[in-house]
Amino acid sequence: MEYEATKVNVSITLCILGLIDTDTAMKATAGIYTAQASPKEECALEIIKGGALRQDEVYYDSSILTSLLLRNPGRKIMEFLSLKRYNMERFINN
Repeated sequence: MEYEATKVNVSITLCILGLIDTDTAMKATAGIYTAQASPKEECALEIIKGGALRQDEVYYDSSILTSLLLRNPGRKIMEFLSLKRYNMERFINN
């Protein structure tokens, strides 16, 4: 939010990942966690696309439920409404 207000050309993408099919992850979860692992190549592509498209958040998991439960549409509305209260000219010039 601060970067948008001050017009700094920086993008930060928060990546929330589920179980990814890597050797380390599969060894660590063997016999403990039985969910389907997502392919590591597709995960890497989603992270790259999220950064290139300057998305705020990227959710990647084999379950669609993860993104539905973690995504918070109210946050965007609150950011928009709170930014309207700032005097942007004074905010940027300080």
